[in-house]
Amino acid sequence: MSAITHATQQDSTASGKGADAGAAAGAAAVIIRPPVWIAVVLPQLGMEAFFPRSQWQSGSQAIVIMEQQRSWLMNPAAVQAGVRSGMRRAGIELLCHDARFQQRDTQREQALLQQCAEVLLQFTPSVCMLAPATVLMDVTASLRLFGGIRLLRKRIRHVLAALDVSACTAVAPVAMAAALLARHAAAIGKTYALCLPMPRLAARLNRIPVHFLLQAAPYLSLLEGIACHKLGDLRRLPRAGLQRRTSAALLQETDQLYGERPAPLVWHVEAEHCEFTQELPDRMERSDQLQPYLQRLLTRLCSWLQRRQLATAALTIRLPYERGRQAIAPAVLTLELTSAGWQMADFWPLLKEKLALLSLSHPVIALHLQVPQTQALPAGNGDLFPDAGMQTADHQRLLALLATRLGADQVCRPAHSDEHLPERANQWVSVMQPVSARQRRQISDHTSALYRPAWLLAQPQALSLRDEKPWWHGPLQIISAAERVETGWWSEHAGLRDYFIAVGSNHVQYWIFRERPLHAGDVSRWYLHGVFG
Repeated sequence: MSAITHATQQDSTASGKGADAGAAAGAAAVIIRPPVWIAVVLPQLGMEAFFPRSQWQSGSQAIVIMEQQRSWLMNPAAVQAGVRSGMRRAGIELLCHDARFQQRDTQREQALLQQCAEVLLQFTPSVCMLAPATVLMDVTASLRLFGGIRLLRKRIRHVLAALDVSACTAVAPVAMAAALLARHAAAIGKTYALCLPMPRLAARLNRIPVHFLLQAAPYLSLLEGIACHKLGDLRRLPRAGLQRRTSAALLQETDQLYGERPAPLVWHVEAEHCEFTQELPDRMERSDQLQPYLQRLLTRLCSWLQRRQLATAALTIRLPYERGRQAIAPAVLTLELTSAGWQMADFWPLLKEKLALLSLSHPVIALHLQVPQTQALPAGNGDLFPDAGMQTADHQRLLALLATRLGADQVCRPAHSDEHLPERANQWVSVMQPVSARQRRQISDHTSALYRPAWLLAQPQALSLRDEKPWWHGPLQIISAAERVETGWWSEHAGLRDYFIAVGSNHVQYWIFRERPLHAGDVSRWYLHGVFG
């Protein structure tokens, strides 16, 4: 009895140890990933609020953004002409008389920054905007979805390039540190900064000059006087004395950079309705001048559709004209796709064709994009090795492009109709006309059940009879049973026909029919209606 009791106690002890080990293993299996933040800084936000990057960088005309009657930002053409920051307009005009001036508009800058935040929402729902010209993204939960930080950064760079803006990105485990690294990288001419390990982050931040702190601007002379040039020098100073001589906000910003204090962030909320507006910096008199601004609109549209898993087969772009003494109806660009799309490749080639055919009667001052109707994003195919040239989407894009270039009525597809006469059973309709599920089913059922010629004559041709056999460049030998078609007795398109497959002397198969008489005394005639391939 005691032996049995001792064995039972050993079993219970072992099971208890096993349970503790299982719980420990389960606790060890829980992986807590460190946070990953991506900061996007737009160093040329003031310039690109008016002009897209491709326009101001490669243009030969000098462009100067003025603030408080002095030059603030210049494009490469203006810098090459000798324009520097802080110059007045009169001095700039002496250097380049054809310079283009724009007064800084903070509302435009905020609108462009918001557009960047909108398109970046497709990578994570945690997006916020910070001053100056910074968008912060918490991508901790998105890394695995997008294949890691390298691929995610590549996609972010691609989206920002489609928006046609200059951008500098930085990756760090602390939100405010990522923003500071991005600003510092942009200032030294780099486009990317990466510092993910937390121990390395502190050493990286210590080497950054102290004037990059936003709260340090009023105290730069004081800090320079005490040989405080970098953040590492600032961190070594006594906190109490530093707070008395500067401000608590400076210490708070420093603590947020090193992750010692959380930073309050306001998340950006996306728009509910798919309506986008793009203000133009000046009056546009030619349609080709609208391309970079339309590309921005389409980039925002595609991002909105992808975030909501939607697609659209049509969109409308209104181009309001400059109003003179009388109001003028805006020009309208309408895109119609053969199938619903949600990517830039679905819309941009068609829009460029539309722009090439558009003639502006008056200068355009803005762009308004609307989507009348959306539908759920179609599911992709399950092919293991899909052929890019044979994808349905590529085929539909080609049809839509041809219809836009040649005209919707010039690109047609066959459509089945509820008729039994062969010349009326098929009709040609525009590829832009949608095909219903019932029509697809009718076509598949019809083609699978009946053997039909590849070439059907527009009008049946009468055949002569020789030795009571139909004749077409020689005698025709009937090789099939009759297929009887009786239809149209209720209309003027009555038909009583017996169809046969016949072989000619040249070994070509023909589709012929014998027209049965409708009235007594009528003569039966033979006709050629099609040729088999």
